[in-house]
Amino acid sequence: MEKDKIKKSNKIHIIYSAFSGDLLFYIAISVLFFTYVKGLTASQITFLTTISVLINVIFQIPLINVIKKIGNLNSVRLGTILLLISSILITFGTKYLTFIIALTLYEISYVFSNMGDIILKGNLKYIKQENKFISIKSKINILYSVITAVIALFAGQLFNINGYLPMICCIINCIFCVILSFFIVDVNKDKVTSERKNKINIEKNVKVTIVRLAVILFIVYGIFYGIIKVGQDNGSLFIKDELSKYYSSTNVATIFTLIIFISRIIRIIGDVVYKKIYNKINDKTVRIILSLLVLSLVSLITSYFINDIAIKIVIMTFGFCLILFVRDPIKLYMQDYILKNFESSKHQKYLTYLNFARKVGMTITSGIISLILTKYSLVYALFVLLLICIVNFVAIKILEQEENASESINVEENISQEAV
Repeated sequence: MEKDKIKKSNKIHIIYSAFSGDLLFYIAISVLFFTYVKGLTASQITFLTTISVLINVIFQIPLINVIKKIGNLNSVRLGTILLLISSILITFGTKYLTFIIALTLYEISYVFSNMGDIILKGNLKYIKQENKFISIKSKINILYSVITAVIALFAGQLFNINGYLPMICCIINCIFCVILSFFIVDVNKDKVTSERKNKINIEKNVKVTIVRLAVILFIVYGIFYGIIKVGQDNGSLFIKDELSKYYSSTNVATIFTLIIFISRIIRIIGDVVYKKIYNKINDKTVRIILSLLVLSLVSLITSYFINDIAIKIVIMTFGFCLILFVRDPIKLYMQDYILKNFESSKHQKYLTYLNFARKVGMTITSGIISLILTKYSLVYALFVLLLICIVNFVAIKILEQEENASESINVEENISQEAV
């Protein structure tokens, strides 16, 4: 009976995660909403991200302590409620401070909501389907991408009717997610999560190597996500500004949301493709994704120097779509890497740190871009993101060296134990 309940919960979890993966509707028209409805500039919008993520980073440790006290399930529910509050503040707020609070709650909500992966992993392990984790996560990503693609298709039309309509739909969706969160079951709730296992103690040098490997992994992911998130946000602003040179606000909204729709379709393709080739390119994933990010930024920058609007739109769309193409695969790769290569007792801690690394990466990258935008245009910001990509190639090289060192020490440990 309990297994059936867990299986049902896992199905609900897929729907919940897909609909709560972001502020649906808002993400399709955020740039248009903040510029045309709220009257913010590009630098003000970028600074919103910077300050909200910075606040999130500062309060990361207290937030982790809150998660430990209230548990994974309550954390997921709290995260969903914060997402709802954020959407309401964004919609009805009139002051810049209100938007800062809204986006701060938006960022904090995912610190709590990310515990859903721990719940899913634990539930699957309980019913002996742990190997389905990647498959289910891929389904969630695909469903989320389909939903956001459909939304992007008509969000522009809703915005043209009334700038507030998409945000009203966003609030309704958040209410739906809050309700769904109370139907999710956590098999580990109120149970002892740290199991004692009869394992051979790892030598100190192995522990140091593992910790160093984890730290570098977090750095690589932090840089990755900083480039992707800030690249996506500023790429949207860049496209909107370029379109504004040729079209009226109404036409800009239509074309812009069409580009967003295409990018969501590409995101779906990225999820499907990655799911199929995951095992084949596993070790090369990070390098391939970073190379695609470089290509995306080069495409966006190139489009700036093209006068033909049709060609400009095609190249901008291509560059922007590549960012969406790699967004889910890099997150899924990093989560799976932690779940596969570190002790189960460290999973919650390291997944939380992974989210922390994402916030730090966003804060630093967004801060740099915010400073650039105070004096220079968006195309210069894209150039800087391109330079940050080069930095990450160096970080990836160091990560690979640490992986080799860790594998060598583990082999030596196994040989030593066998000899004993």
